[in-house]
Amino acid sequence: MKNFLSLALLACLTIATSSFAQSVAIMKGIYREGSASQGELDNHSNRIKARLETLGVKATLVPDLNIKPDSLKSIKIAIFPYNAPLLENDAKTIGDFVANGGKLLVFYTNDEYLAKLLDIEKPKYYPRAQFGSPAAVKFNALLQGLPQTMAQNSWNILHPVPLPNSPAKVLARWIDKDGKELGYNAATISKNGVVFAHTYLDQDPMQGAKFLFAIVAGADPDAWPNAAKSAIDNAGVFVGENSFHDLKKRIDNAYDDDARKLAYQADKLLQNAKLAQSNKKYPEAVDLAQQADVAIKNAYAKTIPPRRGELRGAWIHSAYGISDWGWDKTIKTLAENGFNAVFPNMLWGYVADYESDVLPRHPAVKTKGDQIKLCLEACEKYGLEMHVWKVCWNMGYHTPPELIKKMQDANKTQLKLDGSQTRYLAPHIPENLQLEIEAMLEIVRKYKVHGIHFDYIRYPDSSTDFSGSAKLDFEKFLGKQVENWPKDCAPNGKYRTKYNEWRRNNITQLVKNVYPKAKKIRSDIQVSAAVFINWESAKNSIAQDPVDWLDNNCLDFICPMNYTADDHQMLQRITLNQLKATQNRVPLYAGLGSYQHADPASTAHQIDIVRKAGADGFICFQHDSRFATQFLPNLKDNATSSNPGTLLPHHSPYATFTFKAKKEYEFKDIFKVNEAVNVTAAFPKNTRFRKPLQVNILKNGYHVQNQPNIKISRSRTNVNCEFSTREPGDYRIEITDNETILTRSQTIRILDDEAFKDRVAREGPPLFRYDGKVRVAVWQDNAYGATYILNELLNDNVFDAAPLHNLKPTSLKPCQVIILPQPRQNSTLFKSEETAKILQDYINKGGAIITTHAMVGTRGFVNIAPLVVATVDDKPAQISIWKTNRRHEIARNLPTGDIQSTFVDMITMKPGRAGTAVATTSSGLPAIVAGKVGRGRYIACGLGLGIGRNDKDAKLSEEDIQLLHNMVYWSAGLRLR
Repeated sequence: MKNFLSLALLACLTIATSSFAQSVAIMKGIYREGSASQGELDNHSNRIKARLETLGVKATLVPDLNIKPDSLKSIKIAIFPYNAPLLENDAKTIGDFVANGGKLLVFYTNDEYLAKLLDIEKPKYYPRAQFGSPAAVKFNALLQGLPQTMAQNSWNILHPVPLPNSPAKVLARWIDKDGKELGYNAATISKNGVVFAHTYLDQDPMQGAKFLFAIVAGADPDAWPNAAKSAIDNAGVFVGENSFHDLKKRIDNAYDDDARKLAYQADKLLQNAKLAQSNKKYPEAVDLAQQADVAIKNAYAKTIPPRRGELRGAWIHSAYGISDWGWDKTIKTLAENGFNAVFPNMLWGYVADYESDVLPRHPAVKTKGDQIKLCLEACEKYGLEMHVWKVCWNMGYHTPPELIKKMQDANKTQLKLDGSQTRYLAPHIPENLQLEIEAMLEIVRKYKVHGIHFDYIRYPDSSTDFSGSAKLDFEKFLGKQVENWPKDCAPNGKYRTKYNEWRRNNITQLVKNVYPKAKKIRSDIQVSAAVFINWESAKNSIAQDPVDWLDNNCLDFICPMNYTADDHQMLQRITLNQLKATQNRVPLYAGLGSYQHADPASTAHQIDIVRKAGADGFICFQHDSRFATQFLPNLKDNATSSNPGTLLPHHSPYATFTFKAKKEYEFKDIFKVNEAVNVTAAFPKNTRFRKPLQVNILKNGYHVQNQPNIKISRSRTNVNCEFSTREPGDYRIEITDNETILTRSQTIRILDDEAFKDRVAREGPPLFRYDGKVRVAVWQDNAYGATYILNELLNDNVFDAAPLHNLKPTSLKPCQVIILPQPRQNSTLFKSEETAKILQDYINKGGAIITTHAMVGTRGFVNIAPLVVATVDDKPAQISIWKTNRRHEIARNLPTGDIQSTFVDMITMKPGRAGTAVATTSSGLPAIVAGKVGRGRYIACGLGLGIGRNDKDAKLSEEDIQLLHNMVYWSAGLRLR
């Protein structure tokens, strides 16, 4: 105890430069029988890693299976976020680590060996029903920098109790919402480290960061000075601005007095933080910088205005409202803060929290009543729409164990590839399908709710369903027997493509059955779905195909779960991609992961992003006590400060918009300033226009303040108008009668003359600048790593490198080498046979192409050179180490041993008869394949060149730069230098 605490005191007295990547290890849980799924284990590891990074701590992920002593060589503290008990050899490695002075932070453990190291008894399990309703943990001041409390609403614990006569002490206790201690320990501390009673839930990000950091600082004396610097440097940069002062300037230009005053306070706090830093008062500097960060973000949030005519919703997983609030208070809180819709989870695969005659009723219904009825009464009272959220197929944690066992014993559940059980009902079994259909239709018949909402409308992952009944049903679909089951249907299997098609059909039939039947019962019922982010990859991974549902008119609006804590560029990109896929056929309401957000300002900022992208509303996940008490009042000050009105986009028939200028261009959604744009909105044939229509203009997501008077002409159900503007921006047209019609167009972009000229130039070939150099074109369009790849080639005077913006044969012809990084957007272009033929013709005529990562021929991207690459593995290899084939010319000047990639995985493949493996994974799977085709050359590079953590672009490593140059040299037929 003394040694551990003395390090914390020393932290205030020591200034040093520390590489946290070498001092903090997160022991990443690896799946084994009886453990949580790999996805869940990864979530716990990544959650702690991300929170530590907010204070500048760069932790290394170390797998907790077969731990190599060298991986802990420079580590000062090892964090176990959620792990199965250690194997014997791994326990010895950790024991040696502790014996050599290493410290531990262990969450939610029943590992007897770790308990012994941390001087506690074997932890006993207590569910919430036994230990009460925790709201937070209250810390004892045993470490410098600990917060007083940290909100955490845990549902069970493994209770840590110090061994008698040991140096261990209680570090924190559980308290309820009134601050009363519940009588159970939340954490203990000993000379070897800290143990916490549950997993870290990140429900209180700011205090959570302080808690985690205080433990790290107790083990690493260099932590505080680095944290102070990081907190000061990162204050106010959450929106991607260059600095705190860039954000302050943006606020000053918004002409909002309250925001300016708050920004001034933030500036003073930051100056005081810098003063504390210079006086070596590092904890004080961190605290002041964090206050400055909150203040400047809240000031920025105040500049985000509300918008009328949008859905503002919230998902809530509990069928009983927030904690002990009841539905009246739960709904009232949403209504008072500008929200107009709630999506409560009232039923799962095999249990209902209302008086159902289709599904088994949850035991709580007897004592707490029909929850749909109670929630609906509150919604009617406060004017909110209620869309009943159904978890499809998944019986989940909420279902009583005896019901789950009943369905498993009846062989009605899905099995994993390894034969293990799941809690998911099998969609191919007719009784299961009928159960899902009737459960949703029962709600439409019995309750006057506004909508029904599909969730988990998918398979759990790519490794299901491999039950015996799945085999028989798939064989019927295939028309023949599968001899090598399940291998032939597993990822990379012989029948995997057909198997994925079968799985998609099983999921889609639920949507196709429910929609028309629900409309027949009640024509005004709204049918919607929560769907995954990447619609293209979801088709094969989880058999979810939202575009197919839209093609078949089975949804009234769609809600992609675009959850990201802080990657705002990704949020914008994926929302734009989704809007493009919907083709403006239904409203898109973007799901926002507010539970991941460190503060309400982040949610406000993301609301602003999706509005500007073209979403017609948003749904926050989720409406819990933190969201209700901390986020909603803040949003009421900005993004939801006024009533959005009662007419929402999903109430209205949706029109198809076309835009035309007098001069036609190759692109259909970009126009010039001062250019008259003709707009036609074609409404469905049965549309009735009861009142005069008006046209409103939205610029960058918001209604223009001084709306121009735009004349409208109408021919039956077609509405025509014309507008022009002097200001560049992203524009939408809104047509409304303010009673029954509210429809908005897709976004068009209006550019100034110079930007428009540049856009026209992008329709032509790359602009090469020199004669006699190798002409290399790199596809841009925000492709993964494209900017860094192009910049590296520009630094080599042998190459004449230029961006490539289209794939017309006339644009490819001048290029000697073309690099096609995996695209982030417009991916359908690279998945068409037409594009593949253009690229194949280019190679056959003497050109050379290099593709990266998935562009080699997986995730729907076409394999453009089957002679070079025979097959591509469906699943990426979860490894970042590769090595070269020393006999190949491309390996020249590269290291002979293991090489670390910047990205976390790589695509592996099987060479064709014209291909040679240039590089492999450490286990020997080909990751780069090269070969000659016709008169040209082709390289399939499965590495994520220029991609870093969280799929963000990253600088190429020295080895990646050498590899890139070697590949281009070889592709151009040059001798390597």
